[in-house]
Amino acid sequence: MRLAANRRQRTGRSSDVLWGGVGNTSPFYIKIGFGCFCYPAETGSGYNLRAMDAGIVLVEEPITRERLKEIASWRRGDLVKAVIDVEKKILALGGELHADEEAFLLERGSEQKNLWGINLYPNLPGEQMVEFDSVINMRPSQNNRARLIEDAQLRAKILEIISQLVQ
Repeated sequence: MRLAANRRQRTGRSSDVLWGGVGNTSPFYIKIGFGCFCYPAETGSGYNLRAMDAGIVLVEEPITRERLKEIASWRRGDLVKAVIDVEKKILALGGELHADEEAFLLERGSEQKNLWGINLYPNLPGEQMVEFDSVINMRPSQNNRARLIEDAQLRAKILEIISQLVQ
């Protein structure tokens, strides 16, 4: 088994992230400190726990609504804050703030112009599940002056990506 520790400063608090694995098994992750989460890495789970940081989950493959409900239960119970990269067609889920998920994706190579904040309500059907409201969406430079995503084509593109990633 190999273990490593990574020290990070986040909002004035420090935390340790430990990761390791045995033989050919999937690695596991334990977050120690404020906002603790401990989850095994699952193959084919629909989300990449290897990219998890402070409860933020990177979704690169489809996940079920049940998984989304599980993620919602970590913080608010009925909603999941999410940031979507409309170019890479990936989601960051489960952060306390959209800004945390935005920073998470920026650290992984996403471009600011492609990131949009949404809320997901896994108990609601179809398109009603998606709310296009976030402070990070206020971008006068991209003709979006409100928290709501104003561009109908962009909203349609987000709904298409969500329908592919959340099943």
